[in-house]
Amino acid sequence: MQLNAPTNDNYQLKAPMVGILYFAPSPEKPDFKKDGNRVEKGETVCIIEAMKMVNEVKSPVSGTIVKRLVDNGSMVEYNEPVYEIKED
Repeated sequence: MQLNAPTNDNYQLKAPMVGILYFAPSPEKPDFKKDGNRVEKGETVCIIEAMKMVNEVKSPVSGTIVKRLVDNGSMVEYNEPVYEIKED
């Protein structure tokens, strides 16, 4: 479920596959990244569970996370925007 559509020219990190998206590695662990956090290129920002396999999603850019565009635990489609990132 998409929460907010991006409103400017920030980079949109998109889901590389269909599956269930989680912002933390497990329920008892902290989120990989939250709004306002700095992210480096290649850093894991979330995971997507697809067909019982957990896949890390890494940021292809460095910058600051502006906002999450989906709910934790929601089903995402291929190429659906997940994060909005203000690049350095």
